[in-house]
Amino acid sequence: MSNAQRFELLLKVAEVREQDAARTLADNRMALQKSKGKLQELLGYRADYAKDMSNGGGLNYGVQLQDYRLFLDRLNRAISMQRQQIDQHRDTVEASKQKWQDAHKQLAILNKVTDRTRIADRAAADKRDQKWIDELAGAAHARTRKPS
Repeated sequence: MSNAQRFELLLKVAEVREQDAARTLADNRMALQKSKGKLQELLGYRADYAKDMSNGGGLNYGVQLQDYRLFLDRLNRAISMQRQQIDQHRDTVEASKQKWQDAHKQLAILNKVTDRTRIADRAAADKRDQKWIDELAGAAHARTRKPS
């Protein structure tokens, strides 16, 4: 097995790692976007609910006011939890982005090394071929020069 073939095996492993890291990064970015969308829904829901209540949405009794406050409190906690989840998703995205960048750099380095090794292997093969051709030519020349 030539040096280039050995590096090509490593290159295939590095390509798989880089692709896996890219897929993980894409999945994490999608999860972040979903969390952001959910936060926007919660904020919109809170704004709509507050608007309905301020427009006389039936706060006639103290019980309804208490229910409104409890509901608003739960909604605010859900919004806070969603913001925390977004922060966690951002951290995950950053970590997976770093992992992908590292895998991408390693792949690029292995590509360069593999290319250089292919060139070196080809030059060594060319040199062997030329030496073989020279030996054949020398042997043929020696046969044609028979001593008289």
